[in-house]
Amino acid sequence: MVEFVDVWGWFNRPLHQIGGGAQTAELRRLITQHHTHWQILETETDRAHAFFQQARETATQLNAPCYALFFGLWCCETYIHYYADLDKALDLATKLVVEARKPHYKECPCLCWAYRTLADVYSIVDAVGYADKICETLDFIEREVPVDYDTYCLLDYRRAMVAFSLDNPAKACELAMSYLARSEQSNFRKVDAYILLSRFNYALNNLDNVQQYAVLTELYANQRNRINSLVEAWAWQALVAQKKGQVDTARQ
Repeated sequence: MVEFVDVWGWFNRPLHQIGGGAQTAELRRLITQHHTHWQILETETDRAHAFFQQARETATQLNAPCYALFFGLWCCETYIHYYADLDKALDLATKLVVEARKPHYKECPCLCWAYRTLADVYSIVDAVGYADKICETLDFIEREVPVDYDTYCLLDYRRAMVAFSLDNPAKACELAMSYLARSEQSNFRKVDAYILLSRFNYALNNLDNVQQYAVLTELYANQRNRINSLVEAWAWQALVAQKKGQVDTARQ
């Protein structure tokens, strides 16, 4: 049985557990401020990113490597998802992984996020060109790095996407089923798994399977109020109906 680390549990632990002293007080301030700046990432990206950069530098000066790594990862996430600057994201993700290989990072709960982020950037930049590096990174995480539950689930999600990018939908389906099995405790992740299975089965022309997984996508997306996923579920059901000549059903 896999034992998971709790990254957010570590980061959000009661502040008094961190200790006392002037340096610890500064660290507590950074932790508190992180939540404030995370909430404004979309509306005030520059301000939030500047905080993450400064927090990383301060944590390094405080000799708090795990927190420095954590804030560095948020800098990288900002490059990926808010600036869409993949060159800077790849450069920083690579540097963070190189840094994270040093012995004093070994016990960091967020260590798995560093390697996962690098695999994510590889996937976004060029899933085919970086396929070997992505799979090597995912295998290393599973073999060598303590993981949180979300990372454990996403390993097979990433593997499935690589297989599909390499025009192997049958292998992608197999990995998506493994992702679904891993996601048993998360209805949020189940939605993604069923979307993948709809997509991959369509590539295999298994229309009955597409219909089945699209209905399940709709079911769990409704529970999680994931509107975009609901729309995709309806689109798959309509497409299957159209392919089967069920015109009236497709129009509904």
